[in-house]
Amino acid sequence: QTDRQTDRQTDRQTDRQRNISVDVAKGIGISLMVIGHSSAPSEFHQFIYTFHMSLFFIIAGYLMNFNKWKNNYSQFIKRRIERMISPYFFMSIFVFYPLWYIASIGFSKYKTHDISAPIDVFVDIFYATSVGNGMAFNPPLWFLPCLFMAELIFFGVLTISKNNYTRCFIVCVLAIIGYHIKWMNLPWGGDIALVVQFFLFLGYIM
Repeated sequence: QTDRQTDRQTDRQTDRQRNISVDVAKGIGISLMVIGHSSAPSEFHQFIYTFHMSLFFIIAGYLMNFNKWKNNYSQFIKRRIERMISPYFFMSIFVFYPLWYIASIGFSKYKTHDISAPIDVFVDIFYATSVGNGMAFNPPLWFLPCLFMAELIFFGVLTISKNNYTRCFIVCVLAIIGYHIKWMNLPWGGDIALVVQFFLFLGYIM
């Protein structure tokens, strides 16, 4: 009974520490993402796409705990690999690619893709960008490698500059560079990762 009371006290403390507003914002973003990938009316679809991905990057910046990791960059990278990159590769290789392959060769009535180049699609797992016909096995997964790259870059920005005005200048320059090199279609969404530095910074200063 004492253990149960201790567990309940711990749960209440966790609830008090947790920012429910962030959970609500995530829920709104996820709901809009699902609607945006459905057959919603074109006007509503266009409205959603003006901000819903930016919202996710703003939230990521808001949750960036730089002080916790500033003296241990390698541990920060390790944590991000565990939470984003490892699940991405595991699910892509062992779940989504096999399902895509099965559906594409006609074992399912939901045949959606041409199976003429299965090796190319498998390679896309490692290139990790959905621009063009990339990542046919599950295009929305581009977000995880891109967020990983974006957070590593942003951590570097926070490290080399201690002044928010200087940081703002740096992220704006990076965003402009990313926008102008988007034609390069960099692996792991590197060009997009540069553009979203501004949104990460916006969330961070909030």
